[in-house]
Amino acid sequence: MSTDARLHGVMIGAGQFAAYHIDAWSRLPDVRISAICDIEPNNADELAQRFGVTARFTDWREMIDSQQPDFVDIVTPAETHREMCVYAAERGAHVICQKPLAPTPAGEVEVVRQMARMPVRFMVHENWRMQPWYRKIHELLASGVIGDPFSLAFRMRTGEGWGPDAYMDRDSAFWTEPRLLLREVGVHFADTFRFLFGDVETVYARTQRQNPALAGEDAAIMVLGFVGGLTATLDASRYGEDSAADPRLTFGTMRIDGSSGHLLLDGDGGLTVHPLGGIPELVDYEVPDLGFAGDSVYATQHHFIDALRSSLPFETDGEDYLHSVEVIDAAYESAETDTVVKLR
Repeated sequence: MSTDARLHGVMIGAGQFAAYHIDAWSRLPDVRISAICDIEPNNADELAQRFGVTARFTDWREMIDSQQPDFVDIVTPAETHREMCVYAAERGAHVICQKPLAPTPAGEVEVVRQMARMPVRFMVHENWRMQPWYRKIHELLASGVIGDPFSLAFRMRTGEGWGPDAYMDRDSAFWTEPRLLLREVGVHFADTFRFLFGDVETVYARTQRQNPALAGEDAAIMVLGFVGGLTATLDASRYGEDSAADPRLTFGTMRIDGSSGHLLLDGDGGLTVHPLGGIPELVDYEVPDLGFAGDSVYATQHHFIDALRSSLPFETDGEDYLHSVEVIDAAYESAETDTVVKLR
C-alpha cells in the first residue's frame, strides 16, 4: 500500500465513459491515479497523456500487482467485473465498480456476495443519484416545501436510438443486448427514485422496440409503488427526440406532486417549486457545467474517497445496488407477463 498521504488508485478500462472517471480523480486533491489499463494500448495512452498518468498497462493483473494500489476503479464490460473485483480485493485494494456488476442479475448477486466476504470496501459507481438536481430535490422534499409527496412522473426522450447508426458512437454492444433500456438506464432511475422515496413494493412495466435493428427494448413505461403509497412513473424512450439543448444532461423532465404543491425539473437542470394556489418560484442552486450530468461522476468518487477516509457507509454499496437490480428484474417479469409484480 502507498505511504503517500493521498489515496493511491489505478483504473481498469479507458473507454468513452472512463474519461469522466479520470477527469474526476484528477480534480480530487487527496487522490493519486498512478496507472491506467486497457486491452487497447492507444486508449490507455490517450487518457494517460491527457491527465498526466505515467504508467500504462494492457494486463490488469500485472498493473494491480506492480502498483499495489489503495483502490481500483473498474470501468470495463460487465462480464469482466467479477474476476477483476475479486482479484483486486484479494490483494487488499478497495473497489469501486461500474454497473452492471455482471451480465445477469444472478451474477450480480454473486459479485456482491463474494465482495461482502472480502476485507476491503466495495462500492458500485451509481452516479445518477449524485446529480445535483436530485441532491437538491432530496433536500427540498425533506424541508416539506410541497408537503407530503404522493406522485412522481418522469418523461425521458434522448433521441439517440433511431436510424441505422444508433448507439455506434457510444456502445455498439447495445445492438445485441436482449435487455436494453431498463437494464442500461432504467436501473439508474430505480436507484434515484429509491434515494428520494425509499422502498419499492410493486412494479408494473410495458416495453417496446421502436428501432427494429435492436435486439432489446428502446422504450418502456415503468410504474413503481412505494411503501407509504407514493407512485412513480417512468415514461422512457431513447428513440424519440427532446427539445432540450443537451438531452443527456437530465435525460428528461420530472414532476413531483405533494399535498401542498408540486416540484418541476426541466431538461436544463432548472427546478421550480409551485405552492398550491401560490406563485411558482425558481430554486437557486448550483449546476456545475463540467463532467457528466452536473459533474455527478466527480460527486460519486468524492463520496467514495470521503467514506473510505471516515469509515462511513457508502450510499451505493453492493447490497443497496441489488435492490435496484431487483426492481428492474421485476419490471422485465411484469412486461413479459403483463402483471403487477410484488417485491419480496
